[in-house]
Amino acid sequence: MTDKTISIYWFFILFVVAFAIVFLTYSVYGKPLDVREMEGIFLAEKVADCISQGGKISTEVLKDSGEFLLSDETFLKTCHLNFDTEKIYGWNNDQFFVSVNFLISGEKEGRIFSSGNENLMMNSNINFIDSRDRNLPFCVNRTIYSNGADGKYYSIKLISCARKTEKNA
Repeated sequence: MTDKTISIYWFFILFVVAFAIVFLTYSVYGKPLDVREMEGIFLAEKVADCISQGGKISTEVLKDSGEFLLSDETFLKTCHLNFDTEKIYGWNNDQFFVSVNFLISGEKEGRIFSSGNENLMMNSNINFIDSRDRNLPFCVNRTIYSNGADGKYYSIKLISCARKTEKNA
């Protein structure tokens, strides 16, 4: 009688362990991994760190006289960014976009610097952090406030986009 009871418990334990393995495997590998949101957030944070440290705009970006040292051509190099992507999918380094808008406090228009594929922002106006459409690029919108060496206060609006829809979605 005890051998039959032990074998029933043994099969029950095997069933529970097998179910747990199948459940955990499905929960980890059952959904595609989409890292576009994290890529966009990391890109925005990297640009914010490049532009402003400790509440002051970097001297590599803005001179004491208020003249910007940054340009669309030097933006990637100044911020130590590389938009090169894998060659597996035939991408032509058009998977990322970053835009930085410097607004002086009290003014309506500012100085805009951008790099990357501008079409990503145009196509994803609705796809900021609350939308999860898998076929659109994912964009992150951030605003930081900094003091310039010229004594002015700046509102800096960052937009970073990551496409990679073929890989991540």
